[in-house]
Amino acid sequence: MSYVLENREEFKRLENQAKQKDYSLAEELKYLEVDKNASVLDAGCGSGVLSRFLLDNISSDLKMSACDISQERLEQAKEYCEKNNYQQIKFTPQNLEKLDYEANSFDTIISRYVIEHLDKPIRVLEEFKRVLKKEGQIYLIDLDGIFVNFYTANNSFNEMLNELSLHLPVDFFVGRKLAPMLQSIGLKNIQWRITTHHFRGEEFDKEYDNNKIRCELLQPHLLKIFKSQKIVDEFKYNYLNEMKNPTNTHFHNKFIVWGHK
Repeated sequence: MSYVLENREEFKRLENQAKQKDYSLAEELKYLEVDKNASVLDAGCGSGVLSRFLLDNISSDLKMSACDISQERLEQAKEYCEKNNYQQIKFTPQNLEKLDYEANSFDTIISRYVIEHLDKPIRVLEEFKRVLKKEGQIYLIDLDGIFVNFYTANNSFNEMLNELSLHLPVDFFVGRKLAPMLQSIGLKNIQWRITTHHFRGEEFDKEYDNNKIRCELLQPHLLKIFKSQKIVDEFKYNYLNEMKNPTNTHFHNKFIVWGHK
């Protein structure tokens, strides 16, 4: 598993992104049904914003565990939680392809914006199923078309964007695959919802800033793909410049998918 935005500044970006209307945790979790004292795993927890939201809005009695492959992100999340009175979250470093948890450990496993980054998503979902209790629920939230669902009259830029989507280690269209993935590991009662997102006004300004930071954090990968700092700088400039053109289409879909063991 690799995370293309791995950087110390990613903690701040994740926290700010969660405040945007189009990344609303309340909307993403509105189909989630969980008992107030359930055992819950936040798989690929990033900054820990999801775990904190659950404790604040579902129940402070949840048995909340959170894991991530990034030791730095976990340290940042734990530091934030210690300062803000969320000591009940159990943070542990984990490789999602081989979890250290015992079988049948959790009532609910939630993974948000994680599956798109996985080299072996089915292997990870099988691990989720293994550590899930009987009748337990896997709840996935991921995007489809984020960053690359973008078309302009600038054919040179369009070609660069296509090159990026082909070679960056991210499945930009994973959202539509989530329900079949859950079916393939034998879950039952699988359901899914989809919403479409585009940005206007203040929300556009926030997403513009979000993508500006994404472009900076992607710098090492962009250089590997385009082989030239000059071309990387051209891509970043054009991406942000084309975003500002109101005739350009720039949108993504969000999938919320869940099923039971």
